[in-house]
This record gives sequence, C-alpha cells and structure tokens, in this order.
Amino acid sequence: MENKKSTNQELENLLRKGLEQVHQTPDTDIWEKIAVRQEPKNVWLRLRRWAQYAVPIALVIGLSVAGWWYSEKDPQTTPSDTPPTLQQAQKPNIPVADAGQQTLPYSTEPAIGISSNRQNSGLQRLNTVPAATVHFQAETGVQYQSPSTGTTVHIPGGALVDSRGRAIRGQVELMLREYRDIPDFLASGIPMHFGDERGEFFFNSGGMFEVRVTQNGETLSMAPGQAYDLTFAATGELTDANMFYLNDQTGAWEYLPDPAFSEAGENGRNVVPAQARLVSESEAIRNNRKRDNQPCLPRIAEQPAKFDAATWVKTGVRIGHELATGKTKMPGWFRKRPWISNEVLLNSLERGSVHIVQNRDQGELFFPEDITGVFSELKAFKDCYFMRTGDSINPQKQLRTDVYWDRISISQDLGNKCNIWLYSEKEGMLTFQANLTATVGNKTFNAQKVMTEYKRLRTERLENLETLADNMRQFLTVAPAFQTEDEWCLTQPEWLESFETQHPKMAQRYEALVRAGLTTNDSIARAAWENWRARLRENYMKDDFRAATTGREGNENLQYALRLTNFGVYNCDQIFRLGQQQDYIYASYETSDGNRILPATVSILDRNTRLFFTLPKANKMLCLPGRNIDVIVTDSDGRFYHLPADAYERIQAGKKQQLATFTVKDITEKTRTPRDWANYLDM
Repeated sequence: MENKKSTNQELENLLRKGLEQVHQTPDTDIWEKIAVRQEPKNVWLRLRRWAQYAVPIALVIGLSVAGWWYSEKDPQTTPSDTPPTLQQAQKPNIPVADAGQQTLPYSTEPAIGISSNRQNSGLQRLNTVPAATVHFQAETGVQYQSPSTGTTVHIPGGALVDSRGRAIRGQVELMLREYRDIPDFLASGIPMHFGDERGEFFFNSGGMFEVRVTQNGETLSMAPGQAYDLTFAATGELTDANMFYLNDQTGAWEYLPDPAFSEAGENGRNVVPAQARLVSESEAIRNNRKRDNQPCLPRIAEQPAKFDAATWVKTGVRIGHELATGKTKMPGWFRKRPWISNEVLLNSLERGSVHIVQNRDQGELFFPEDITGVFSELKAFKDCYFMRTGDSINPQKQLRTDVYWDRISISQDLGNKCNIWLYSEKEGMLTFQANLTATVGNKTFNAQKVMTEYKRLRTERLENLETLADNMRQFLTVAPAFQTEDEWCLTQPEWLESFETQHPKMAQRYEALVRAGLTTNDSIARAAWENWRARLRENYMKDDFRAATTGREGNENLQYALRLTNFGVYNCDQIFRLGQQQDYIYASYETSDGNRILPATVSILDRNTRLFFTLPKANKMLCLPGRNIDVIVTDSDGRFYHLPADAYERIQAGKKQQLATFTVKDITEKTRTPRDWANYLDM
C-alpha cells in the first residue's frame, strides 16, 4: 500500500513524538515487573481450571454429610422408613399450618410430653393437667398426701442437691401431678408407647404420676445414695403391670424394675422380671371394662345444699316415665354429656343459624332470621326492621346476607337505637348499631314494647333450658335407686343409651313407680330415698371391709409402695400388642384448606375398648379396619388436630395402599385442658 500524507497533521505529530520516546532496548527488570503484574491473574486462571473438578466433588461430599446428619436427626425419614413413592408424593412448596396461631406456649419445665422421635426431642408443650405444689424446708424434708387421690410423697431432710451436686438448704417447692385418664394423657402430650429389643408395644395405663422439686426455678435432684418414698393408688388394678420411667433427655420410656411389681418365682419367692411383662390385647380390654371382676357400685351423685329428697324423687320418676313412654324426648346433649354444667350447656347449645334478610325494595332495611329456631326471642321483631347507623363500631365491615351466624344478641341503647352482636367460628365477632323501625302498615309500633317482649322471650328460653337441665339431672340422680346391679356397671352415657334402646322395659319399670305414688306422695317419695341411701351405705361398707381385708383401698385402687431415686414422670402400665396383624401405611395430614401438617405424634383412641396409645412413628398410620377409631395428631408446634372415626373408616381391609393423605380438623382452641378434652371427645 502506498504511503500517503496524513490529512490530520496534529495526530501525526503526536505519534511521531511518542515513537521518539521509545527505547530501543528494554530495562533490565522489565520481565520481573511484568511477572509481578501477571501473577494474580495466573492464580485466578489456575483456580478456575481446578474448580471445574473440585466443586462437583465437594458438592457430593457436602450432600452426603447433610443426608447422613438429617437421617440421624429424623429416623422417620430414613430410607428404611420412607418408601420411594413417598418423596414423589410430596406437594412442592405446600404451606405449613399457620404457626402464628400458636396458643400452647412452650413450658419451662423439664421436657415432658415430648415425642420419642429425635426430631422432636426439643419440643416442650404446655402441660395443662392440674398439679399440687407444696413448699417445705430442704433440711427437714416433707411428708405430703394428696387429698383427692391418697398418693403420698416422703422426701427425707438433707437429701436434695443442685445440678453441681451441692447440698440444698432453705425453702424448696414440691410439685406432684397425676395422670388418671385419657383426657389427662392427651392434655399432657406424654407418649404412650414403649420399645425394647423385642420390638414396639403399646401402653394401657393404670395411671401416671410426676414428681419435681425446684428452688428458685432451678430443678433439683436426690443426692447420690438417697431416695424418696411414694405410695401410688393405681387408677385400676392391671394384670401384669410394670413400672416405667420417662427419660427427660430422650423423651423415651425406660422399664424400671421395682419390687412393688414383682411376681412369684419357682421357689415361691417374689422376683422382679428382667423385662417388662407383656399382656394380650384382650386382657388389656378386659381390665379396662371391668377391674378384677369386683361387683360394680352405683355412682354417688352430688347433691345441692338445699336438697329436698321428696322433690327430687318425684321429679326424677316423673321425667323417667315421660322419657320411657315418649311423652318427652331425651336431648342429645344430655345423653352424651350428662355431667356438663348449665353454663357449659348454654355455651354449647346456644348455636343457631342466623342470617340477615334485606328488604326487597329498601336494601338498607334488614331483619335477622333464625332458620333453626334456637333464638325464639327473635319473634319479638315481627313486623319490624333494623337500619344500620353510620356510627357503628365496625363500619368498615359489610353486613353480608350470605353469612350464617351461630349466635345473635341484641340490646337496647336509647330509644330505638340498639346494639347487635353476631358471632360465628368462621367470621368471628361483628358488632354494630342499628335503629329499630316498623314495617309498612305497622301502626302500633313501639320500640320500648318490642325490646321488652324480646327480653321476656329470651329470659323464658334460658329459664326453660335451665329447668330442662335440672329435671334431667334429677332423673339421672335418682335412677340408680331403681336400677339392677348389672346397670350399675354402666357409665352414665352408656346407661342413658341403654335406656333409649329399651323403652318398653323402662316404661314398665317407671309405670310401677308411678302407681306406687312416687310422683305424687311426698312421704312415699322421701321414704324411697331414705331406703335407697341405707342400701347404698351397706354396699359401700361391704366394699370397705373387702378393701381392708385384701389390702385394697376403695373398690379398684391398689396401693404401690415405691422407693425412687429420680424425679420425673412414672407410669404404672401394661404393655401389649394388638391381637390382629399390625398393618401400617405411610400417612400425611393436611387441613381442609390444604395446609400440610408436620406430625410430631399420632395417638389412637378406641372408644369401644378404652384403649389409648401413641404410634411409634408419626408418619406411619396403623390400619384397624372395622374399629371405631379416633386419631389425634400433634404437630411440631404443639397444635392438635382430629381425624374422627368416620373419616378413619377409609382404611378398609383388603385395600392395600402405600400412602394416604388425611384431612384433619384443628382443635387446639377446644382442647386446652383435660376437661376440654373430655367434653370434646364426649368421654
């Protein structure tokens, strides 16, 4: 190419000047300088080259370590416990049940009621079973006896130490808590299964107790070589009972050989079994239904302070005759839960189906309509309307006509201004103000008269309900005086159910009582009650004599004398396996709105046999087709969920499946205490 003179003279001069400044030979250290500048880049290039081999290797090692750690932490999801299809069946990114609704705060007590699965070993839920607390001086010790159960605790003086082994002086606190029945077990959250080298077993408990001693909130222990004495009256005398101790650290039960549970050996000497004794399911059921074949005694009903025997007998016989002959229908609430108080009864029965009906021409006018007829006082608002005012408490909420409310209450403010409360479990509470007005054509409208009639009808409804409840309780109180001895063995709900299925037999019984004058003659009624009380005393005196000669206290309770070295939870229990083959399926749980439940424990309740136990693994559901089974699920946040018996029936014999998802109902708010559990489960 031919050189041409540049048209840009300034650029040419600049280039020439730069070339003139260039040395023909480099500096002596030029290569060292270049090497120093290039070294960081060379290191990065080498790292990038080796990373393409090292990163995959490190990732594989990291995943292996994480998998090993997780399998150790959660044995439920190890390959041996989790089928291949289980992982595939998991819904991706499914929301967990709202932990923000947690209502059972964690307890600061030692970990009781925790799952035996390691993944839940740190879970500490609030234990709502009542406990007795006693303060005493550590130097002198304490001798305490429960006034309700007779359980005694004797801790000698100078036997307590702290976590460092130092002797304790001054005031300390003893806590004694007893678990007597299924509602107690549920409220405590204590696991009800046991395992050893022979396998897994279920508990059929005769009662549990818990002993703790603290000082200023610090948990204390017995000093080495020291022990405390405890006598415990079991809920029922069980065949081949054992003693177990709940390890606070692992959350698992440990068999505790104790002389109180010894058995006769070959030489006639009592020996303590090396392993917990096992009973059959049928034996456990027999123990639950009837203890030791002892004759049943009638229930001693509580009587009010102003008790009049003649009035109660006359009313009880009259109501029994009306129920047996069909003149009066037995309320369902009474048949299932005859022991509930009037306050609880009102709270459970005052539930209707109220919705807001708007005027077709003037939509701002409305009236509440009760479809089920529970709130009879609403009849007072016939030919009336309400109009919501602008100064309502919650004006931002719309008064929807498609919502059905469980409860309604109306009160008068000033003149025709009223306050209205609407409530439903789904919608919560809606409170607002409204003016009461007349419909077209209502010429006699008077707001004061309308509200007076509303109050009268409401008072009448509540009084009628209370009268009905009182009459039913008087009937049940005097009924044992006319029952057969076989009927005494039935619980109150069982006897009421039997009454309903045998109306002809019961009608014959109560007609004879009516003819004898027990509904009209005070003297005859009072004499019948006095004769009954004399018979009752005689029966209980016989039982007391039998108890004194056999070492038993009361009709059922056997006293165990124990000498213990550790504080904690103890269980007087049978262990058993189910008589039928134990089949399991892998189970997952979710709420009706699709929120996935992460189960910590799963408990099984068979109402017919009174068996209650927890499953060894929360992700494996026990299949018991044809049985009346309720399932209670506790999640990792301590919330409770219920799968009723009718839903459990989906597990059918012969229909094998590897995985099933069950829809459960959140019952946390309804099961805060043992009494709540008893009410909810109708136990």
